[in-house]
Amino acid sequence: MFAKLFQKVRGFLTMGITPHKLALASAWGLCIGIIPLLGSTTVLSITLSLVLRINLAVNQLVCHLVYPLQLLLFIPYLKFGTTLLSDRKFNYTLADITSMITKDPWHAITTLFVVNMFGLLLWLLTCPFLFAGMYYGSKAAFARLERRKAGQRD
Repeated sequence: MFAKLFQKVRGFLTMGITPHKLALASAWGLCIGIIPLLGSTTVLSITLSLVLRINLAVNQLVCHLVYPLQLLLFIPYLKFGTTLLSDRKFNYTLADITSMITKDPWHAITTLFVVNMFGLLLWLLTCPFLFAGMYYGSKAAFARLERRKAGQRD
């Protein structure tokens, strides 16, 4: 699986996409991919790619690769966002939320709307750090890969 992924990235470099552009698409893919707003990542990723003119394929690839992180971080974002930014208590598990959505979607929306906004605010606070780490880390990796590829052509 990783060999195929590696070949895809090398293919992007041979198509003339710079390490900077690949790193931008990767960093945005990470940030959008973990947003605590379930079901929104594809639309946000496509919109962001079109507006910022970044590589949609790379952005979507990273978005989908980090999807497990979105599920893993969903409850912590909501819980810590609520704790840090309000005086409300958040005592729901993912099973509780799933059950609420299944039984009475409107009640779930009205109950979790404000809590989700606190989670989004916390996500906004953490995103610049995640973006910077992903951007600089992946840019260095893509640049190294590009140099190695250039060395093979000589």
